[in-house]
Amino acid sequence: MRTLSKRAGTTPNDPRRTLPRTASLAGLVVVGALALGACGDSGSSSGGSATTDKPGAADVTVKTANPLKFDAPSYTAAGGNVKIAYDNESGDLHSLVIEGNKDFRLLVKKKGEVVTGTVKLAPGTYQLYCDVAGHRSAGMEAKLVIS
Repeated sequence: MRTLSKRAGTTPNDPRRTLPRTASLAGLVVVGALALGACGDSGSSSGGSATTDKPGAADVTVKTANPLKFDAPSYTAAGGNVKIAYDNESGDLHSLVIEGNKDFRLLVKKKGEVVTGTVKLAPGTYQLYCDVAGHRSAGMEAKLVIS
């Protein structure tokens, strides 16, 4: 255990003696909170479930082909409960949302991460895009055609 040396002219409650301890404690709290946050769900979708399943069981698999593009300009699936896998091959932070559907959002944070979510969709054409700042305007969007 490390013993702090007493400074001349300070009292036990002097802020000059407790500041290093307070800063160390605050640092530990921040590190602990970050570690707990890393244990959370890697994807989110309030319109269904979001998991870290492999994409094989999905109705649609969307991949990040380069930093700001999807791997295809359009995807297709049958109507009803549609399971969508999002595979991050670029290594950057990306999201996958369906325009006009506030209840569906998938988030991938690192290269190789795959998250899935299920959303109920009626037949029609939907716009998929990444809502990370600047990504959609750079071309990170595609169509989802539901039959």
